[in-house]
Amino acid sequence: MIVKVKADIKQIFKLGKKYKWQKPAKCHHCKEPTLWGHGFVLSFFDGFDQGLYLKRYRCPYCHTVFKLKPFGYFKRFQASVKLIFSSILNRVYKGRYLPGLSWSRQHFWFTALKRNIAAYLSNKWSKGVIAGFIELVRMGKIPVTRSI
Repeated sequence: MIVKVKADIKQIFKLGKKYKWQKPAKCHHCKEPTLWGHGFVLSFFDGFDQGLYLKRYRCPYCHTVFKLKPFGYFKRFQASVKLIFSSILNRVYKGRYLPGLSWSRQHFWFTALKRNIAAYLSNKWSKGVIAGFIELVRMGKIPVTRSI
C-alpha cells in the first residue's frame, strides 16, 4: 500500500536513508496505532539520475506493508503530476509536447487521458481535455494511465 506524505524529494535525494520520514500515526488498513519500520525501497523519479530510498512500515497486526511516497506523484508514475499536466497543457494550447522530454511518453499520457475521458466521463464529454484531466483527478482516478 502506498501512503502519500508531505516530503521534500530533493532532501530525500540528498540525505538518502538518513531522511527523517514522518511515521504514520496508525495503520491505514486496520487502524492499529503500532507500526514497525520495514526498511527502504528504491524508487525512481524524473529529474534524478539514481533511485531514491522511500521508507516502508509494516503493521504487526494485519501485516500490511506501507511505502511512503511524496505528494505530487501518481501511483506507478515517475513524473510529477505537475509535469504531466504541463505537458497536456502545452499539447492542447500550443499543439506540441514539451521539449526535452520523451515525445513517446507525453503522447502516451495524452492518448491515455483521452481514452479515460471517454471511459469515465462519456464519449459526449464536451468540456475539453484539460477539464477532463481535472475532473478525473477529482474523482480519484489517474487520468493518464492505461489501466481502467
